[in-house]
Amino acid sequence: MLPLERPVRIGPREVVLVDDLVLTHLSGPLAERLMPIASEDADLPLYVEQEQADALSELHPGLPLYGLWQVLIASGLIPAEPGLYQITTDSSPHEGRYLLRESGGAYSGRIANETPLDAFLPDEATSEPVLIDPMPEHLHLPPQPIQTLRHRQTQKARARLRTLTLAGLMALGSAFVGTATDRILSHRHAQKAQQAELLQEQTFQLQQDLTRLETSGRIEPIDQSHRLDQLLILSRHFQPVELPRTSVLAAPMLSAIVHPLGLLPPTEPAGLPARQISHQPDGSLRIAW
Repeated sequence: MLPLERPVRIGPREVVLVDDLVLTHLSGPLAERLMPIASEDADLPLYVEQEQADALSELHPGLPLYGLWQVLIASGLIPAEPGLYQITTDSSPHEGRYLLRESGGAYSGRIANETPLDAFLPDEATSEPVLIDPMPEHLHLPPQPIQTLRHRQTQKARARLRTLTLAGLMALGSAFVGTATDRILSHRHAQKAQQAELLQEQTFQLQQDLTRLETSGRIEPIDQSHRLDQLLILSRHFQPVELPRTSVLAAPMLSAIVHPLGLLPPTEPAGLPARQISHQPDGSLRIAW
């Protein structure tokens, strides 16, 4: 005798068995009240009354619901050949349940005093019923329980939570990328400003050197336009460039240190006629011309 509509342990889990129906042909009025559930036998379609399943889910929160015939089919207790199969439950006042399997369809219903109560059983079905009397510990649960209203609401809530979490992660990632980009651009702007200030100091030094030469009586003109063009190339380079604080007029050969920007390794400024190029231990690039 199997218990219905109350907790029962089947295998390692505590579940609730409910009355389900095997119906090959579902009529219109019944279709409005019944909800299909998973069956491991394609020839035995299963249904359960949706209001009853939702009410039992509210009565036993946290326990999964399975149909009586759903579990018997999953346990391999319903033969594939046609026949009349019967099982006894603890449901009152009608304890018996039957399943009629024919070549053209299958039906199930209740039995009272060895008489079928439902209208699905044909009159010509007079075969001797096969009694099924399993112990709960010998049964197997199907992989999918009945999808009750509570379960559907929980699934919707979880799906909504996953969507919100994904949207939050995407927004957080966008904010992080935006902040990182802003910091990189700010750092690059600060480096360019520092480089412009250094070039301004170099230009001022050139002007002072020219003024000193003019006052000292030096006549021949000094053309520093070529070096100024080279300094202009350095100022337009996309990576930070460090120049020595020496007079570009007095130095016979100029040198500069090119630092990496982010993950990009230092590269030689395009258009600069470098004579010597050497990699420094800190990852920077020393260029002399």
